[in-house]
Amino acid sequence: PAQLVLHRVVSGALLLPAQNDLVQRDQLLVVFALPWLFGQILPDSGQPRAGRIARAVFAAIGICLKPHFLLLPIATTLWQIVRERALWPVVSASNLAIGAVGLVYVLLVWLVHPAYFHETVPIALASYGDYTIGFDNMMKLLVGPRSIFLLTLAAYAVAAVAWRTI
Repeated sequence: PAQLVLHRVVSGALLLPAQNDLVQRDQLLVVFALPWLFGQILPDSGQPRAGRIARAVFAAIGICLKPHFLLLPIATTLWQIVRERALWPVVSASNLAIGAVGLVYVLLVWLVHPAYFHETVPIALASYGDYTIGFDNMMKLLVGPRSIFLLTLAAYAVAAVAWRTI
């Protein structure tokens, strides 16, 4: 079908230029997430629930490689809430599968390599902070009164659009 052809073409476009650096986490994330993303944004073709869950699990593995890309399912869910004018996308099978894989991943990292959270993560935050505004300053911006107001306003706007037909 057309979705399979689209997936193959886009995957080839991602993989062929990256032949020398094929195992970069960013590329793997995109390849892992594409089937799920296509399933979310293309019209529903009546695929079974098991297929949707399998695509979500596959995408979640890629997201675990680059956790900040969790914004992709969050943005997709917000889009679906607005499109469907309902809150059911928050607890969709895909979102629950992505959440479950993420929790299992964090648990396994904590069990197998507990030092990761109290040694590696602080070093990474300090390192990346040297090139940007710094983690502490970023958190002050994100958690400041103005940001909280804007996030609350955005949440109310999404809820109003989602519920206006009820």
